[in-house]
Amino acid sequence: MKVLLIEDDPVCVKQLQYILKDRGIIHSAMTAKEAVAAFEHALQTKQPYNFVTLDIFLPDKDGFDVLLEIRDLEKKYSYALATNYKAVICMLTSSKDLDHYLASVIEECDGYFVKPISSWKMLNFLDKHSLE
Repeated sequence: MKVLLIEDDPVCVKQLQYILKDRGIIHSAMTAKEAVAAFEHALQTKQPYNFVTLDIFLPDKDGFDVLLEIRDLEKKYSYALATNYKAVICMLTSSKDLDHYLASVIEECDGYFVKPISSWKMLNFLDKHSLE
């Protein structure tokens, strides 16, 4: 599995790296710009990410906007991958705001976790989505 952690909090990145350490190759991005560039590069090289964690509150852009950009890139590059490729994307937030949860679901998000992230819940989520 290939993972992209989009998170500006280094402590959260370390926690996610620890939880996912046995699940595959892990890359991280601290800004929306860096994340979208990494995601597009992975598609261009036909080595797409299988799983993405996406912080809702990034320093340079809203996580929901990044989610839309990623989904647009998947559509743009789906011909090159010769499949209807779609990464599993999980939103991360420190907010328990119901509006954030609903917006995540509407924007084709696959999961929603409130920080601090439970290792057990994250690993069960991966298993449920057959991500190894």
